[in-house]
Amino acid sequence: MNVNFNLVGLVAAAQTGAAKDASFEQVIAAVEKNLNLDDFSSELEIAYSKGGKVWTAHLHSSSEGSGLKIAEFYGRQDLVYRRKGEQFSQRNKGATQFFALGEEASKAGVFQTDYSFKDVLELTRLTADYNRVVFEKSNLDGKSCYHIVLKAKPGKNPFYDKREMWVDPQTMVPVRMDVFGSTGQKLKTISVTKTQLFKGINYPVEITVKSALRETETRIAIMNLRTLEQGKILKYRD
Repeated sequence: MNVNFNLVGLVAAAQTGAAKDASFEQVIAAVEKNLNLDDFSSELEIAYSKGGKVWTAHLHSSSEGSGLKIAEFYGRQDLVYRRKGEQFSQRNKGATQFFALGEEASKAGVFQTDYSFKDVLELTRLTADYNRVVFEKSNLDGKSCYHIVLKAKPGKNPFYDKREMWVDPQTMVPVRMDVFGSTGQKLKTISVTKTQLFKGINYPVEITVKSALRETETRIAIMNLRTLEQGKILKYRD
């Protein structure tokens, strides 16, 4: 079966509400396509809630002119985070040089929120990094969905050891993802509360991340979707 070919018809049927049962391979291919945030330029706002207090950070993404996406986070007076391809770095405001972040630092939440670089980067590697444990039709909050459980493949070392997700059969976007560490402990729940059809994909534009380890919540809003060609070239700035 040619998954890429059949995916076109599957997504089209989903958008018209006519989609029937799909295979695991079709569902995962559609999820990876819809969660691939690297093909477009956008602006992103992170609202972080802890102990009744809320503060926000902002991300601007575009390309450096060669088609490689660059994303920069601004949320503290003294620090800027950058993701360029799969490289993560930071710089102090007022400086021009970025310094590479180590592996553990890139897994930590941006500005101490529940949202990390790795949360986004690894969403397009589900097939490569995980084996299927469960694939079934189920219900979530009274709505039909695909229930999927994925376990890290031997020899792979993805950010999370296990992912459990409930995929909307109409949008082919996980409305909820529970992620677990190597000890089996749940770490956080990631919910997509709104999508926007843009250039043939159902782009998640409102996301909520709730930590299972602390009383925090991170709300993410994605705005001003553009192609990388339409986005402005991102240069050094404060």
